[in-house]
Amino acid sequence: MFAQKPGTRDEHRLFHNADVQIREVDFSFADEAFTCTVDGKGGTSAIGVLADDGKGVRTVTEGDVLDRGPRWVPGGVGEIVYASAGIGRTQSGAWAGRAPFSLHRLRLSDGTVEVLVSDAKYDYVAPVATSGSLIYAIRRTYEEAKPKSSFFGALSDVLLAPFRLLFALFQYLSFFSARYTGKPLITRGNAQQKAADAERMMVWGNLVEVAGDADDAAHAEGREARGYELVRITPKSTEVLAQGVLAFDVAPNGDIVYSSGKALYRMAPTKSSKRKLIGNVERVEQIVIC
Repeated sequence: MFAQKPGTRDEHRLFHNADVQIREVDFSFADEAFTCTVDGKGGTSAIGVLADDGKGVRTVTEGDVLDRGPRWVPGGVGEIVYASAGIGRTQSGAWAGRAPFSLHRLRLSDGTVEVLVSDAKYDYVAPVATSGSLIYAIRRTYEEAKPKSSFFGALSDVLLAPFRLLFALFQYLSFFSARYTGKPLITRGNAQQKAADAERMMVWGNLVEVAGDADDAAHAEGREARGYELVRITPKSTEVLAQGVLAFDVAPNGDIVYSSGKALYRMAPTKSSKRKLIGNVERVEQIVIC
């Protein structure tokens, strides 16, 4: 992790450790520290804290869980909000799925964790706290893990194995034939797959369709990211502000800047406010307003 002064190319290395992988970094001037996601073993992740001198990361959460997307609560109060989901495993310890993401608040002073929002039907991810009682987040429908293969499913895999092997061999021979004859190998199937992949992006572990231009009707209705909602959470209620939101941040004046996957928009923090197009910037995964 590096620090760079705007307008210069001078870089100052803050942290480097080949054994510790960090991402989703957030900095608090008031707390004089970074918080981040620290990847763990077995597909787990924890919340870490890194002092601004870069001397090392200490994890402040633990367990067989996915703790992600930490953001400081403003005001230098030593509190972090983040998304957390428990991991399900088989008897052998293999990954079997996860629980819905819920929003937690961690107080570093005493290590206590408070569950802010939890719902068996929804994932709540990417929280942004603007005060101790107001949080914005993305809400999406929770998708349960697929059940294990049945006996008949396993039997069909065995029976179809020879045909899959022949198909793979055919593709292998076709590749070398195209390579030495100079003819491009483009089949209808892989062309369609490439087109489909071009209209998708990964958002918190899920592939999301982002088809549609910024100004067309499908985009206006948020269909390219159906089920991804920007919500405002208070101790009394949860209010939906916008549809089709894949990434966002909140400006100091309260305005919200968000990405639909195809374009960037700005809107006031009210449900009735109209969004303004900032630019047709595609596949934005994270927005940070300084």
